[in-house]
Amino acid sequence: MVREEYLNPEFMYKLINSLCKADGWIMYHFVFGKLTYKNFEQPTLMQNNHGYNMVYKFQVYKRRSNVNYGKSIRYHNGIYVNSSNFKENIISKDIYFDILNECFVEHDDTVLNFEEFPSFFRLDNQLYYGIYGQPKILKYHYSKARDCYNIENYMDTMNINSHNLFAPHDLLCKLIDRNKKLDSYYSDEEWEFCFETQEEANSAITEVLSKTYTPYDFAKVYNVEENFRRRLIDYDSFKLYIHKSKFPIFYTDNVLELTLPIAESVKLLGSMVTSALHDMQETVKLLSNSVGQLMADRLSDHNIDIRADLGIKCCRKDMDI
Repeated sequence: MVREEYLNPEFMYKLINSLCKADGWIMYHFVFGKLTYKNFEQPTLMQNNHGYNMVYKFQVYKRRSNVNYGKSIRYHNGIYVNSSNFKENIISKDIYFDILNECFVEHDDTVLNFEEFPSFFRLDNQLYYGIYGQPKILKYHYSKARDCYNIENYMDTMNINSHNLFAPHDLLCKLIDRNKKLDSYYSDEEWEFCFETQEEANSAITEVLSKTYTPYDFAKVYNVEENFRRRLIDYDSFKLYIHKSKFPIFYTDNVLELTLPIAESVKLLGSMVTSALHDMQETVKLLSNSVGQLMADRLSDHNIDIRADLGIKCCRKDMDI
């Protein structure tokens, strides 16, 4: 059976991201899904009897050392850095973590398809399905980060920095002076910058890829609008891919795993009902005592009045005699 923690994308993100950091890699994309190979001869580490693998797919990169970004063009002044040249000067990989075999493998040309967040899947005769939102019964899968509505708190909760939120070429397009970008390119995937010197090109790109930006540096990236004293922002925009509202969390229909939270909820309900009945019993008891005391007081007053009347009548009869 799959380990319960492997079904928690937030836990797995923090774990794998810490491993990447320790090895000098920057992880900037992380997603859960179904991996299918072109034939049933899966890599040795990924083999199973299902015909597909349920994996976490993530992308990592690191900068090459002592490289010059861009090149000069004959009859043109300056150094030109385009998307192709930039990608040649960084080491980038796509890696999969298989949740059943508990192993890492690199992407290669034997992969046929990768489906993000399927509605359900089956491993070892166990059914797993996706649930949207955070139902109370799934408190063991509760994600604190999903409820963060502040960029700074979110980044602290997930232990991430600006480089984990964007692909490296996105960082360049968003944070390098736009005056350096040539108008002939309009795509975020295909772009070109022009710098005056090689030193300026190397310095600008190295700064973007090495500097850790604060959440406030990204105000222009997130299109934050100032509205009097409030800062309006699309809450989904600054969250990691796994925390977008359109993606589910996964849970198993295993009877024992479902019974535990249900049993705890029933036990809690029973305790609440018992407490409520006890309070009602105490309330009825107090009400009964109050009514009894009130009746006793009224009867006592009535007896006193009767005795008083009898005393007056007796006095009158004595006076008549």
